[in-house]
Amino acid sequence: MGDFMKRYSKSWLLALAAVLFSIHAHAQDVVGGTLSTQLSFGQIGGYTVLNLDTPFNADGSITTLTARFTYFGGATACAAGDTFKVRVFRPNTGNGYQLVAERGPFTESNGYVTVPLSPAIAVKRGDVLGIALFGPGQCGLTGYYGSQNHLVQMNGDYSSGAPAFAVDVPGSTMNFRAASGSAALVGTLPGAGVTTGAAGSSFNTSLNVTNPSADAVTLTFAYRAIGAGPDTAPITATLAVPAAASKSPNLTDLMSINGVGSIDVYSTGATPIVNARIYNTSSTGTNGFTEPMVPPTAVGHEFDRLWLTIPGDLTNLRMNIGVRTFADGATMNCVVWSANGTAAIGVTKTYAANATSLEPLQAFFNNDTRALSPGGSIQCTTTTDVKNDLILYDTVTDNHTNDSAMFIAEKH
Repeated sequence: MGDFMKRYSKSWLLALAAVLFSIHAHAQDVVGGTLSTQLSFGQIGGYTVLNLDTPFNADGSITTLTARFTYFGGATACAAGDTFKVRVFRPNTGNGYQLVAERGPFTESNGYVTVPLSPAIAVKRGDVLGIALFGPGQCGLTGYYGSQNHLVQMNGDYSSGAPAFAVDVPGSTMNFRAASGSAALVGTLPGAGVTTGAAGSSFNTSLNVTNPSADAVTLTFAYRAIGAGPDTAPITATLAVPAAASKSPNLTDLMSINGVGSIDVYSTGATPIVNARIYNTSSTGTNGFTEPMVPPTAVGHEFDRLWLTIPGDLTNLRMNIGVRTFADGATMNCVVWSANGTAAIGVTKTYAANATSLEPLQAFFNNDTRALSPGGSIQCTTTTDVKNDLILYDTVTDNHTNDSAMFIAEKH
């Protein structure tokens, strides 16, 4: 990547004007909870459920909640009393949770239910989303199993403090998600684009999208170019993906771009499977790598130490360092460690909000030759006095074949 991706003359614009919602240039995307159409089990009224596996990813405000309900006991309609309240909780130092805010009651119905949260609820990163269920139980909330999932279920109408009765349920979760917009941020492709580069490279990006759910979803892709200011609105395009279907458009099929940037992915429903193939085109074919979508829960934060490795051969290989920040921007201190464990050079890097950056290894360290430390490593430590939501990565490209690879920084 790094110096990648070529714009093809036959590229065409698809549905840029048909965006479902406005993506603000400088707003913080906030999301908490999870949403799938797996219906492995359900929960009727008389309980309060807290989602612990996907707390809110950032400070900000949530305006919309979507939940998935279904019928129980052979019912064909929800009862009038089947209602729910949306609650946000903050873990406290005692035994339980502190109520931040609630909205509702709202009426349950079969399928997806989307409700506005008015006024918007201000949340902090780490707050957890909950739903209180009421009514006779003709309808109920759906849930599913997964090793990454975790919920807590309180008996009755729980609102704060030490619960009288609670069940900790690892391996399970319920289908409800709240976000700062009508569609939720589900992940970021930190590097993507269409460009020519060094050594005769000609790079492009293809997207691989699978909707694993039983309902169609509409996705919005928001491209932010390198060098775009924090108040620059992204280029957006939408893609409808039917239930259980897959699509594989080239980036040039979705939007008209020429350059390198990053892509945020938003969904109106369940979280899709999305990855990108970054590839170089030559007279003999293509070569490249697959890039995973980074979910909001996996980005770097303040207090994190992020590590990248440097190739052992910097003559035949070239390395670039990429950064994608979010609405708060980021500051971090980065140090090059030689292969024998000696600190060679350090630098402080500060980035504006919603910034995408990609620099050669030496340029990242202010063009100091000591940064070219074959077989060494890079440690970046985020500062603790600002919010530092960011994705740090590197790309390594063969100078002869332009074959390339991408590595997301690991937290250690």
